[in-house]
Amino acid sequence: MSVVRHHLTAKTRLVLGTVILGLMVPSGSLFAKKKPRQQAASGVDVLPVHARPCQFDHDMTVAVRVRSKEQYEARPTYSVVLEKIHVKKGERVKKGQLLVSTKTKSLTQMLGIYNDYLVMYAGYLKVVTKDLKVTEARRDRLKGLVSKGIIPQSELEAADKLVLSVGGNVQNVTRSKEGIQKNIDQLNQQIREANFYSGIDGIVTDLIADPDNMGGSVSVYPGTPVARVEKPGFYIADATLIDTQIHRIKSGMSATVIFGDGTSRPARVVFVSPLSSTAGNVAGNGAESWGAPPSAVAKLTTYTAHIGFTRDGDILPNGLMAAATLVTDTVSGGRCLPYNALVFEGGKPHIKVFSEGSGWHKQPIEIGRRGRYEFEVKTSLGDSVIVQSKLW
Repeated sequence: MSVVRHHLTAKTRLVLGTVILGLMVPSGSLFAKKKPRQQAASGVDVLPVHARPCQFDHDMTVAVRVRSKEQYEARPTYSVVLEKIHVKKGERVKKGQLLVSTKTKSLTQMLGIYNDYLVMYAGYLKVVTKDLKVTEARRDRLKGLVSKGIIPQSELEAADKLVLSVGGNVQNVTRSKEGIQKNIDQLNQQIREANFYSGIDGIVTDLIADPDNMGGSVSVYPGTPVARVEKPGFYIADATLIDTQIHRIKSGMSATVIFGDGTSRPARVVFVSPLSSTAGNVAGNGAESWGAPPSAVAKLTTYTAHIGFTRDGDILPNGLMAAATLVTDTVSGGRCLPYNALVFEGGKPHIKVFSEGSGWHKQPIEIGRRGRYEFEVKTSLGDSVIVQSKLW
């Protein structure tokens, strides 16, 4: 009997609780205020989303080649033969530190030979210069004798020819002596440049050969880099652009440099410089969407945007390929929705909405400005609840 009484008491409490709750809450309010996370007719779960003030960037991503802002390359002016490489790749060096030395024995021998030639031709020049003075003096005496009628005019003419001939010898010897001196100057310069010293404090990032395994003599042609030293910390990423892109790029513009390992660094456009002009087809490159008129055939100017960024730690390889995203325009104002809320029907944009009277339905909209993750809605949305779903 006590068990039945307890059971009835619990049931009575449940009924009384329901009645009291119904009295405390206004009619229909338990369901009217329910959040519209529910199942659509297709059974797809949806979430409400609210339009918010637009705030996004327009950007463009370009390929870049990275280099150190400050670097030193040792390049011979003349052909050389390496004697010893005094540093290793990755080694930190100081400004003025010896990097590479070359063999100078043959240069020194050649210099001695040219110095002997110089002395010899200097003696020749003295002799022919003295001969010229003697010949000119004799011609001047003959002029007086011809004027007095003592000797015929033909002897003066012969003397003039002799002066010209001896004068030619002086010019030839002078040119030869100057050529020898020029060779001596070049040899002295080669000997001075035989040793290459670092021009900056930094890290050795490239060598023409392995210092521990040179395998004998290494000949180097003029202009070939034998060593490179880079100063870590500040880098330049060079991006090649054309006319239809460059009008979007300005000095001081924000950017992000993205590396192959997924890491990135904030950056800024330092300056933009023109490279060259070429003729080419630029139709269909999307320029019209940015206000630049398309052209079937146009003369394109190639530009380089130099994008600066900092990075500590290990030095980046010279010529490393990466990507850079440049913020070309910032959009603010208006009302925006995420792309998850956008559906197309008949090729026209719609959004999925829920309202008390109409339930679920698609509402056509006008799209304004577009960002990477959101778009501007030009149509008035009223009080409708907008929903988003990746499956719609």
